[in-house]
Amino acid sequence: MKRLLAALLALSALAGLVTGVGAQAPAAPRPQYLPFAEFGNDDSTPQISAKQAYNEVVEKYNKALYDYHVTLGQHDQLVDAGNRATTPAE
Repeated sequence: MKRLLAALLALSALAGLVTGVGAQAPAAPRPQYLPFAEFGNDDSTPQISAKQAYNEVVEKYNKALYDYHVTLGQHDQLVDAGNRATTPAE
């Protein structure tokens, strides 16, 4: 059970690193959030625990991804404003 949770956490962290590298592509207007695990009526106690742990990690990741995109949008606005305010030196 602990190995499963550790593997889920490591996988989620790795997905965050991989996604974070390509997240600056201007073609992506919205972030690609990770889906939450759904619970079934026949889930065992270990499955429920693993899904709860996974959903907690996904929630943190999705919030961080949202914050990143908000910050990136603010950065882009500042760069655009700075580019419009300066005159070309050439």
